[in-house]
Amino acid sequence: MLEIAMIVFLTRKLFALTAERGSAAWWAGMGPLLWISGEVSGAVVAGMFGFEDLAAYPVAIAFAIGGAVLSWAIVREAPIQIVLPSDETEDVLVDRGARS
Repeated sequence: MLEIAMIVFLTRKLFALTAERGSAAWWAGMGPLLWISGEVSGAVVAGMFGFEDLAAYPVAIAFAIGGAVLSWAIVREAPIQIVLPSDETEDVLVDRGARS
């Protein structure tokens, strides 16, 4: 149950980050995707190293947290969409360079 709450929290934070930056909202969907794939990957790796049951769970959670951090980094670097004022509206991707 706590894990589901963390996924929901992560997704909401990523949606807020995309809204703040003006990026497409679908970028925030990578949070749950990378969390779950990281957890499954962690369980597989733990199984390969001989961990069983409860010993494999911390490894899976560590990989899931790695997926969450990766999704945050990707969304933070996602292209920003700016609509230029003109007769023809089109999206232009802008690179801001280094961010603080």
